[in-house]
Amino acid sequence: MFFKERFPHLLCCLIIWSVTPAFGQTISVESSKGLISACVDTYAQFPYLQVFSISGNGLISGISLNTSSGFQLSTQKDSDFSTSLLLDHVSGSVQPTLIYIRSTPRQVAGSLEGTVEILTNGVSPKVVQVSATIETKPILTQISNIEVESGSTVNQINFISQEGTSVYSWENDQPEIGLPESGQGPIPSFNAFNPDTEPKVAKIKYRATSSTLAYIPTSGGVAVV
Repeated sequence: MFFKERFPHLLCCLIIWSVTPAFGQTISVESSKGLISACVDTYAQFPYLQVFSISGNGLISGISLNTSSGFQLSTQKDSDFSTSLLLDHVSGSVQPTLIYIRSTPRQVAGSLEGTVEILTNGVSPKVVQVSATIETKPILTQISNIEVESGSTVNQINFISQEGTSVYSWENDQPEIGLPESGQGPIPSFNAFNPDTEPKVAKIKYRATSSTLAYIPTSGGVAVV
């Protein structure tokens, strides 16, 4: 816009700046999937995590994600978890990104409810609901060591859990004694065998397994002489 006064050699220029609001800013969040579960005093681990996908277009700032107490998030399924996360935009866009949610250690079993708040400038906040099931940690009763002679029969060994856990697994580091390398349930009866002249000791690691697959290993041994 120009103004010319009665003095022709004087010219005044008025420049008007116009700032146009940004339109079309969007954040897209896919429905979350998965169930968070863990034992008391432990972090939830993959695959027992909740996960959702997030993306953005036409943005003027990155996307900020913040969890409520008792939860953490990450773009990695097994590392870099924290209570907050910033997804930077590139030319206004955030490509579809998976967000993994885990529960943090709690001392009490039960259900845990929470949220993930999603923020960026110019867009109304979004909220994703999250929940977790925290179970009592399974603990196995220690089984005494066994010493037998080669050729003897070892009776079935039953596990006892203080929390009544119904699934057990075990590993044997010396299958030469006649017991397989691993198995589930009670250790079956087997005929002990030692091909050597010196006693052979097999270390048995056994675990109680909850529905969250949080293992509590305990060790025992079988010596074949």
